[in-house]
Amino acid sequence: MKWKEERSQKIAEYVLFFYLCAFTVMTIALLSAMGLPFSPKAMYNYYQLGIALGVFALAGIIYLTKDYVIVLTSSEPPRPISLLITFLIWVFTIAIVFISDFHGSSFKVLYFVPVIYAAINQGQKYGLIFSLLCVIPLIIPDLLHYSPDGVNKALEADLVLSLIIFMAAWLIGGFLDIERETIKKLAELANRDDLTGLWNKRYFYHTFEDLFTRAKKENLNLSLVLADVDYFKTYNDALGHLEGDKVLKKIGEIISHTVPSEAVAARYGGEEFAILLPGYSSQQALTVAEQIRKEVENYPFFGKEYQPAQKITLSLGIATYPVHANTSIELIRRADDALFRAKSVRKNRTEIYFSVLDELCTSYNSTGEDLLNTLKTLLSVIQAKDRYTRGHSERVTEYAVVVGEYLNLPAEELNTLRLSAFLHDIGKIEIERELLNKPLPLNEEERLLFQQHPVWGGEIVRSVPLLAKCTPIILAHHENFDGSGYPSGLKGEAIPLGARILRVVDSFDAMATNRPYRRALTVSRCLEELQRGAGTLYDPEIVTAFLNVSERIFRLLAS
Repeated sequence: MKWKEERSQKIAEYVLFFYLCAFTVMTIALLSAMGLPFSPKAMYNYYQLGIALGVFALAGIIYLTKDYVIVLTSSEPPRPISLLITFLIWVFTIAIVFISDFHGSSFKVLYFVPVIYAAINQGQKYGLIFSLLCVIPLIIPDLLHYSPDGVNKALEADLVLSLIIFMAAWLIGGFLDIERETIKKLAELANRDDLTGLWNKRYFYHTFEDLFTRAKKENLNLSLVLADVDYFKTYNDALGHLEGDKVLKKIGEIISHTVPSEAVAARYGGEEFAILLPGYSSQQALTVAEQIRKEVENYPFFGKEYQPAQKITLSLGIATYPVHANTSIELIRRADDALFRAKSVRKNRTEIYFSVLDELCTSYNSTGEDLLNTLKTLLSVIQAKDRYTRGHSERVTEYAVVVGEYLNLPAEELNTLRLSAFLHDIGKIEIERELLNKPLPLNEEERLLFQQHPVWGGEIVRSVPLLAKCTPIILAHHENFDGSGYPSGLKGEAIPLGARILRVVDSFDAMATNRPYRRALTVSRCLEELQRGAGTLYDPEIVTAFLNVSERIFRLLAS
C-alpha cells in the first residue's frame, strides 16, 4: 500500500538523519577533546562527550521500545493540559540548573527532561519548540561571559549539548509522529469496508451511539437512511458475484460523493447501506436520499438489462429522531420499517417512516395512552412473527379507511374499521414462521391450520376491552359473500360490513404485492380479479365502491 511505502521512506530518512547528526556531534566532541579547533579544557574531561554518548543510548532505547512507548502515551491528556505540564517542567528545570550553577555544579543535562516529555506527548513540532526554549537559557549566559582574550569553554560545550538536544527532540518526536499516524491509518483501515470504501457496520454503530447521545443532549435532529439494492440476488445469479461487487463498489462511490460532509455513510451489510445525517429533518434527509436514488437509477451499470426494470435501483427508508423514535434501537427499527414499506409495494422509491398506529391512537383521546401500550405490544408480537404482516396491515388499513369514508360510515364505525384492519391478521402469531413464509402451496393439513387464524385473532382482541368491538370483523374477514369462506361459512349481509370491506381490500393488497409463493399482479389484473369475484367472494357493492375510489387507492399505493 502507498501509506506503508511512505512510512518506510520516512523511517529511512529519520535513520539517515540520525546517523549524520550522530557523526557530526561525535566529530565536534572529539575535535574539542583533542584541542582542535577548541581548547582541550573546554570539554571538562570529556564530560560533554559522555553526555553525547548517553543521549545516543537514550535515543536507541526509545527507538527499540517505541511500541511500548506508544501504548503508554496513546491515552495522552488533552493538549492544553499536557502543554501546561511540559511548561511547568521546563520552568522547574531552568530553576534547578540556575540554582545548581550558582553553587558551582552543572545539571544542564536536565534540559533533556522537558524536551523529551514534549516530544513524546505532543510530537516533533512541540519537541523542537521546547528545544529552542531550553537552548536559549543554555547559550545566553555563555555569550554574556564571552571574552576575546581566551577560549569560551562553556560555549563550546553548550553548543554540542544544544545540537544533541535538538537532535533528540527531532528524532524522538518524529518517530512517535510516524507511529501515531500509523495507528490512525490502521484504525481507519479497520473501520472501512474493503469493497466500497465506506465505513463498516462496526464503526457505524459506534458513531451512531455518539451522534444519538449528542442529538438527545442538544435537542437536535438525527436522521437515519437505510438503503437496499433492489433484486440484487437476481443480478448476482445472472452475472456472478464479481460483477455484483462492482455494482456495490460503484454505489458506494455514488453515496460517498453525494452525501454532505457531516454525514456518516456505511455499508450496513450485504447490499444494504446506512447513512447518518446529524441535524437533518426527515424532509432534508429525503432530498439527500432521492439524489442518491436517482444517481443510482441513471448510472449505466453493466448488465442492467438482466434486472426486472432493466436498471439497477435502490429502495430507501428514512426515520428521524425525535419525531419517529426516542431511542437509538427504535430509530433503526423505524428506518427499517420505512425501507420495508418502500420495497414491499413498488421498489426504487424512498419512504419516510409512517405508522397507522400513530394515527389510530390520535382517534382515541380519552384512552389513547392505554390503547397505545396495548397496540404496541400486539404490534411487536406480529412483527417478530411475520414481518410481511406489518406492512400488509398498514396498507390494508389505509385502503379500508378510504372505502369506509366513501360509504359515509359514522366516525365511531370508521375508527373500529381502522383498528380491525390494522389487527386483522393478529391471529397469525399462533402459526409457525416456516408455514407463514412457505414458498410452496399449502397441503390440506396446513391449509386447515392456516384458516384458524381469524378465530385466534378474534380470541386475542376479545380479551382486550378497548378492542373487543373489533372481534366480529376480525373473525369474519375471510368469509365469502356466497357462504364459501371460513371459519363459519357466513353469507351475504350476515357478514359484518367491516369484514366485507376487509375482504375486498385485503385481497387487493395480497394480489398487488409480492408474496412468498408468487409475484405481484399488475393493478389492472387485480381489479379484474375483484370484478370476477363480485357476488361470490366479495360483496358487489363493496367492489363497486372500491372501483369508484380506485384512483385514490392507486395514489396511496404509489405514494
